[in-house]
Amino acid sequence: MSSRPTRTESTNTAHAELDRYDTPVLLAALIDDHALAVQAVKAATPELVRAVEATAERLARGGRLIYAGAGTSGRLGVLDAVELNPTFSWPRHRAPALLAGGDGAMFLAVEGAEDDGAQGAQDLHRLGPVADDVVFAIAASGTTPFALGALSAARSLGCLTIGMANNPDAPLVAA
Repeated sequence: MSSRPTRTESTNTAHAELDRYDTPVLLAALIDDHALAVQAVKAATPELVRAVEATAERLARGGRLIYAGAGTSGRLGVLDAVELNPTFSWPRHRAPALLAGGDGAMFLAVEGAEDDGAQGAQDLHRLGPVADDVVFAIAASGTTPFALGALSAARSLGCLTIGMANNPDAPLVAA
């Protein structure tokens, strides 16, 4: 892995004085940066279409949507999994979520848990994944070992694997 920081771990030099902005300038910067995020997602439309269509096929055959991640990314995966039932009547047992550091990491940071790729694989195996399952790993950097470990284990079992990261050339996305 490179010692150079990823885009998500680097300081945005365009907003070096962010803490000194007055409110209108701060809000304009926030809105402009959100527009850049939308442009990035739009540019990924072909990949997203392939992921959605492949996921729909697996889920139609009874597969599960398994989320895996660490820190804030992992917590967002948990939130998405939890909302599938009340929002779409999706069966709870078909949307498990793996969070580095275990369930307690939802509320308290478990430092270092994200760096344990073997634990990501072990947690995934504990769910007994099958080929129709879809494993959706999320990591802002795209380099988080826990998420990569879960994704690698899922791939070895024939699951559909989807990685989402903020860095387009990250290992998680290439996986």
